[in-house]
Amino acid sequence: QVRVDNLVTDDRLELKLNGQSLRGEIMRRTSHRYEYQWLDFELAGIRPHQGRNVLEVSLESRPPGLHGSISVVQLEILVEYALPHSGYTRPEML
Repeated sequence: QVRVDNLVTDDRLELKLNGQSLRGEIMRRTSHRYEYQWLDFELAGIRPHQGRNVLEVSLESRPPGLHGSISVVQLEILVEYALPHSGYTRPEML
C-alpha cells in the first residue's frame, strides 16, 4: 500500500512497478479527508521480484481549480506465501 498526501478522489494517478502499469490490478482507497489517502493494491498479475524494485507514481490530472502537488510519504509491502495444507486465512485489513 502507498500513502499519498494531498490526494483527492478525483485525482488521476499512474502507478508502475518495474515499468509495468498497475492499472489492471485491484486497488482500494482509504480516505483520511484531504490530508492523505492510502492506495492498497492486491497484486495478482504484476509482482515485485527479488532484488531492486522501482515504483513510479505520476499525477496525470487534478480537478479544475485544485492546485498544489501530491507527495508519496510511505510505502508498505506485505509479502505472503501460500502454506500447503494450512487452514490459515488472511484477516481483512483496514
